[in-house]
Amino acid sequence: MASAPRRDVAGAARPYRRPMFRTIVAGTDGREKGRNAVSLAHELASATGARLLLVAVHEHGEGNPGELVRRLRALRNELAPEALALTVANPSPAAALRAVAEEQDADLIVVGASARNRLRRLVEGEPGTRVLRAATCAVALVPDDAPLPWQPARLGVHRDGSAECLVALDLADRLARSTGARVARLDDDADATGVDLVVLGSRDAGDVRRVLVGAARSVLVPPREPSAPAAAEAQASTART
Repeated sequence: MASAPRRDVAGAARPYRRPMFRTIVAGTDGREKGRNAVSLAHELASATGARLLLVAVHEHGEGNPGELVRRLRALRNELAPEALALTVANPSPAAALRAVAEEQDADLIVVGASARNRLRRLVEGEPGTRVLRAATCAVALVPDDAPLPWQPARLGVHRDGSAECLVALDLADRLARSTGARVARLDDDADATGVDLVVLGSRDAGDVRRVLVGAARSVLVPPREPSAPAAAEAQASTART
């Protein structure tokens, strides 16, 4: 029997599309940085049946990469025993996570973020924000100092009627079907009390910072839609080959 259509904030029917994530990449350093990211990634992978890959990045020639491997495996055994563990040599953690996600055709990158009053670093220098700016797949940013264990019981979506809001609502609806979570419509950040994860249509660093720091909540951003020029160029390239 066909599923009943979902309805958006304006009441228009939207067909249900089966979720969701097939491969999830989570960044961590094997210590506190990224523990919550691994916890969230594990919950989402378990709920959606996705393959989970834990990635720790080190610079070329780093003193003892074997120690990083041991930390990463210990963290995997503690928080996500079904995950694959991978260490990557790259001076840029953000670039390394994006590269692994592209190679693995990942649907989601989950990365930790520091929210201890370092707003300038969060906006301009945090690996999570750099991933957010450049990755084409969905991205989740998780505060490193949030309590564990993490479970997505209540999802929040800002209700402003914009196209971005409708995209976020669709993602939240599909994720709720997979996880059993409830979806709450938020009029402002004050409504985020009791919300575990805010699904945000915007990739603007200021918008993400407002939720991540101001509302002290994890943020999930939908995949980036390809621009019309990029899509046209891809089509032309395909035609030429």
